[in-house]
Amino acid sequence: MIGPYKIYSDNGKGVDYTSDAKMINFVLEKFSKKRQTLSDALCCEDYEDTGILELSQVREAILSVDEDLDDHILDWMLFYVYSRSEHVDQMEYKVLI
Repeated sequence: MIGPYKIYSDNGKGVDYTSDAKMINFVLEKFSKKRQTLSDALCCEDYEDTGILELSQVREAILSVDEDLDDHILDWMLFYVYSRSEHVDQMEYKVLI
């Protein structure tokens, strides 16, 4: 009913386990040269300069920087922002930058 999923944790093990540390390193390597572009894409979506966007806007901004981004990496990036935001409807995207 839910579909394919991965568990992100520093303590988990198994086939569906990917550590946060591993994913952070991968994203940092992938976006290190594109950091300013990602920042600009996220800020351009932020009309009120609040640092808060809807999940769909965060997703669109990330994909505008790297259209060929693996779904697994995109899901983790969205999970990272979601888990550090106070509200379900408003993503505090600055934690990603």
